[in-house]
Amino acid sequence: MIARRDLATPPWGPRHLRQQHCTVEGGSYVCRYGYNGVCASLPLDGVSDRDYDTHVTRCHVQAQQKEPHVKWSVFSAAQNLPAVLNDPSRGKQTNFFTKKWGDSFVEGASIGPSPRLADIRWDQFDAYLKRIGKRYRVHTRIANVPTANATSQQALVSDRLPNGATASLTDIPEVFLKQHLELHRPATFAAAFAGIGTEGGEQTRQSSRQLQERLSHYLDIVEVLIAKQVADKSSAFFHAMTSQDAIMEQMTQALANVQRLRAKIAQIDDMIVRESLQVVRAERIRSNNNLVLEKLKLMSTVHQTQPMIQLLLSTQDYVAALDLISTTQEILGQELTGVHCFRHLPSQLCEMELLIDKMLKTDFERYSTADLNRPFRAAATGEERVLEEDKLICIISGLLRKRSLDFIDTYRDEAITTVRAIVKQLVIEVIASGDAEVCLTGAGEEAQSLSLSEWIVLLEGATGTLLKLLRRIRAVHDVMQQTADASAGRLTDDVSFIDTEAFLSAADYAVVQGKLANLLQSVCNYCHERCANLVSNQSLERSAVSAEQMHSWRRLWSGSRTVARRRAACRVPH
Repeated sequence: MIARRDLATPPWGPRHLRQQHCTVEGGSYVCRYGYNGVCASLPLDGVSDRDYDTHVTRCHVQAQQKEPHVKWSVFSAAQNLPAVLNDPSRGKQTNFFTKKWGDSFVEGASIGPSPRLADIRWDQFDAYLKRIGKRYRVHTRIANVPTANATSQQALVSDRLPNGATASLTDIPEVFLKQHLELHRPATFAAAFAGIGTEGGEQTRQSSRQLQERLSHYLDIVEVLIAKQVADKSSAFFHAMTSQDAIMEQMTQALANVQRLRAKIAQIDDMIVRESLQVVRAERIRSNNNLVLEKLKLMSTVHQTQPMIQLLLSTQDYVAALDLISTTQEILGQELTGVHCFRHLPSQLCEMELLIDKMLKTDFERYSTADLNRPFRAAATGEERVLEEDKLICIISGLLRKRSLDFIDTYRDEAITTVRAIVKQLVIEVIASGDAEVCLTGAGEEAQSLSLSEWIVLLEGATGTLLKLLRRIRAVHDVMQQTADASAGRLTDDVSFIDTEAFLSAADYAVVQGKLANLLQSVCNYCHERCANLVSNQSLERSAVSAEQMHSWRRLWSGSRTVARRRAACRVPH
């Protein structure tokens, strides 16, 4: 490839580029002048013949003839704004700003007299003028007297021509004194060279000789006047040369001062300004790196959300799992918006939240069934212990955290179903132990043909079993109440087995309180109704009552009163 500086000079040029650095493909011209045979400014598809010539001239020939671009800096300015505004040769421009931007650009506030300056009157200068006036007049008279040096110079330089005539500009035609001597105009040429070309032969040569002598005379006049002017201004010329030497010396000193100043400025720029900017830049980089690090830590924490949720679910800590899901969703919506790797995580968290809700409901139903249907203890009295109390607390806390308050109604329905099953099983056992064949009516809970002794045995078994069941339900009710109190932030000091934060609102807490009161009341009412349905008028009329049976009757009546008192204790005032 040829050097780029030779493209504008023969023999290199557009012809060389067309012959050596151009290919024709299908009628289109493709420029190959560039690195690796590829032009940086022409497409590879090619252009027409005329467009190719325009491209070569603009991009390869003229581009090399341009002067190299020099980056402009503050030192490139030849003049500054104060120098332009204060230029004495231009005069004071009062409308420099207002002629372009209007009168409103410059505030026209009037400046009042300064209170610190005294009022000066003309009569205060009289003493000064009287003292200096005499000296000034003497100075003026002395300055007008020609010196001996000036007289000698005027004597040496005279305005006399060699022929003795006096040199004067009036002897030179006006056409030679014009600013532009346009000899191509016929009138100007005829005035400058009068008599040329009018005659022929000897007269023409004589006219030319006279014209030459006349022009030489004009030249002598000009030279004499110039010499006289130079002689008159010789002192000024010598003073100017002397001043020029002083000015050059001052310029040299000023140049050295400017160089030292620029060196100091460069040193200040390198040692103070640049280092300060580097400190600011490093601080900004450090701040950005800390932000990125915090984001990465946050992303790492969010990345561990799903394994942590599974770990919490394995330990049945449903509240912590739900709180973690809620916090992660909030972080994804505020801190990690637009992160591509977490684009599917919000939907996955929603699915896991729904799954936890189903797990809580399923686990509570299983727990209710297992707790209500487990065998009773042999002792008829005593407090019932809650089955897997920690598990129950975790399940209830999770349901309260999800605001699924229907679990109390579910437990009530399950308790009523258990009561119905217990009474039915007792009736079947009593009937099976007897010899008479009886027919069960309705739900199988009414025994119309039982004797009084069988009826007392049935009622004793039903009352004792239902009392045990009510104690068990009351124990679960107490756990639900304590969990609700802890979730609402109303946990007392004597209850410390629940370690959780308050997340249950006052409205939800009131709903839970009402449902819990309705739970015991409904179950006690149903137990009382089932016991009452066991008694029939026909069975009492056909049986004779003994003293022992009366004692048993009193004991049953006491048990019924216990159930009634428990039912009354469960009522809440409206």
